[in-house]
Amino acid sequence: MPKKLHNKLELMKEVIELGVKGEEITVYNIIRKINQKMKHNKLSVKHYVGEQTISDIIKELEKIGCLKLKSKEMTKIGKEKKIYELTDEAVKILKIYEKHYQTIHKS
Repeated sequence: MPKKLHNKLELMKEVIELGVKGEEITVYNIIRKINQKMKHNKLSVKHYVGEQTISDIIKELEKIGCLKLKSKEMTKIGKEKKIYELTDEAVKILKIYEKHYQTIHKS
């Protein structure tokens, strides 16, 4: 099965949008929300996002100052659950980042 590269910038926007709507920003919650949205998409080929993809997106958003770690909890099965929150300037930062995305990520 060919590996689909997701549009990183689109996923970043999606995470910020969910945060603005008041959704809890955790890796698993974001995966669930984005994949639910994909499920209802009319495209014939659907590429669901995985844990590593979202984890990378969250790290990138944290690095550019859009997200910060709010708290860490332990799940029932003993895994660490990191909860993030948007910074005050998250939307502005993402808009600036979006404008310069091609320059920053030259191949």
